[in-house]
Amino acid sequence: RSKVKRIVVGLLGSLCLGHASLLPLKAAERLEVQLDGMLIPISIPELADWGKSKGQIPSELTSWLNLLDKESRSGFLKLLKAPLLKDRSMARQLLRSWAGRQLLDELSQLFRVDEEKSGGKVFNTLELLLERKPQVNILDFLEALPAKSLRVDLDALLKLAARWRDQLEIQQELVNA
Repeated sequence: RSKVKRIVVGLLGSLCLGHASLLPLKAAERLEVQLDGMLIPISIPELADWGKSKGQIPSELTSWLNLLDKESRSGFLKLLKAPLLKDRSMARQLLRSWAGRQLLDELSQLFRVDEEKSGGKVFNTLELLLERKPQVNILDFLEALPAKSLRVDLDALLKLAARWRDQLEIQQELVNA
């Protein structure tokens, strides 16, 4: 199950990207994580400060994250700073493709930006960031997203990851047979 959670966290990072026509003066204020029926609000500016300071800045969030073991904190920090999309041109092609749009639409059910269901703000924010930077990480994205909040349904994401894993295992068994 911990392997699945790591995969989900990785997917979360890479899939939190999407739509909006201009980067706003005011970025998203909070990340709401839904897990085990609970809604956990996380201040995005506080999360960004924590990530930039490599977990050394004193804050309420730091206190909570310090409850994680060292390996989990380190993995979370790497996730926040890891490039979501390494190749700018490939990322832009993917975002503009039919498959990319379908993926964003499906993911908008798991990652809600101010209850928007289209993924438009995520797409536009990613487009603008990719114009300005060769690589974009989760912190860049969260700090640029024009929204009050981003809600991530980890319960549904864990179920989806488990379903994908099961499908991959079935495909691997068929290939081996």
